[in-house]
Amino acid sequence: MYKASKFNRVYKDAESMVVFNMITGKLVKIESKDVRESLCNNIGLESLKCFDELVGKGFVVSDETDEDVSMEYALNEMVYDRALELIILPTTRCNFRCEYCYQDFSDADMDLRVQDSIIKYVKSNIKKYTGLRVNWYGGEPLVGRNVINYLSSALIDICRRMGKPYISSMTTNGYLLNEKVFSEMIDNNIVSYVITIDGTEETHNKYRHLKDGRGTFNTIIDNLINIRDRVPKKFFSVLIRVNITKSTLEGNLLDLVHFLEKEFGEDKRFEFLFYPVADWGGTLISNLKNDICKSYEEIYDFLIKNRVSLNMKPFYKYLKLGSCWAAKRNSFLISPKGIIKKCTLLVNRKEHDVGYINENGEMVLDENLLARWILRRNTKGDMCMSCEKRVSCVSYCPLIKNFSVSNFTCEFDFFAAEKILELLLKSGNLRDTCVL
Repeated sequence: MYKASKFNRVYKDAESMVVFNMITGKLVKIESKDVRESLCNNIGLESLKCFDELVGKGFVVSDETDEDVSMEYALNEMVYDRALELIILPTTRCNFRCEYCYQDFSDADMDLRVQDSIIKYVKSNIKKYTGLRVNWYGGEPLVGRNVINYLSSALIDICRRMGKPYISSMTTNGYLLNEKVFSEMIDNNIVSYVITIDGTEETHNKYRHLKDGRGTFNTIIDNLINIRDRVPKKFFSVLIRVNITKSTLEGNLLDLVHFLEKEFGEDKRFEFLFYPVADWGGTLISNLKNDICKSYEEIYDFLIKNRVSLNMKPFYKYLKLGSCWAAKRNSFLISPKGIIKKCTLLVNRKEHDVGYINENGEMVLDENLLARWILRRNTKGDMCMSCEKRVSCVSYCPLIKNFSVSNFTCEFDFFAAEKILELLLKSGNLRDTCVL
């Protein structure tokens, strides 16, 4: 006997039904009335013509399948991924002073000693990993451009000599990412970027300005347009993140959407994520307490109502079983001083240091502190175990579940699968989806 997977996430309207399986990551659009009725009512599954396909994609499973075990196994595969992942902060300096930033703006650059220690570590240890992923973070990482160039050249060479794949990404404010710098970063094999635009020019400049208060919108947009028009390579991606407040949502957000559709809507190298401003710590956020969106649903409703036609691929990750890099055994954040941490939100919190890298290229780790990030202990277990949404909440954030950090709370509502599926359907992001 067979049953519909309990990890299916469903959106349906009068015309069709979209189903996503959180474990397999498969997505299907169902137009057949028979298939819809069978899946929704859990009857007659074996008699369907597409039965084998539904089983193969994980939408239908045997009655004997323990799906909780399947989920735990899949999550462990992610947590114990055998690739080495380094989140490197070349500097904690930043040319911006964003109104909701959680960092303390300390001026620290990674010196040559720490850079060479990283190179020594990778050279001595890469043989035991399947590959190397490097994520450049900050501060503003491009303020430490010389560090990025030096380390990238060395790490790429090591991986090439050892026959290991190397790939890199960057979170940047985009202000310094002109055409010349972008080409330089592409040569460093940095192929994916996250850049934030928080509204039209007036709104963006209010929240994301330089240290001296000058606006940044036009420079960032000029950089993006030059990348769009003058960089012919197809294999990079730029995720444009829009952080939303109540003022933005109630103001000129639609004007920004129309602008982004016009400039980048036809170029699939540009992806988009709309995300609410939240309290990620720091002192500045207190000025925006009354402007934080009370519900994530209103953001989805805005995007759905206005049928925003942008590449919404990043929203897929909020449907999937997942684990952030902080929970992965082989993922380490390295500060400019060589201190090893796990979470980018806690760069300034010494109590969350898990070790350091020494001059010999050895990671000296506190295994007990490291274990608190990796093991799924659920110190907030009473809250989580009693939650009726628990079956949908399989993505693992150790900061929320294992540590008592007052600023961070459950964000399950942002991962509302039905709303995400409706958004993907109505924004035209299901064009290549299998149809039954």
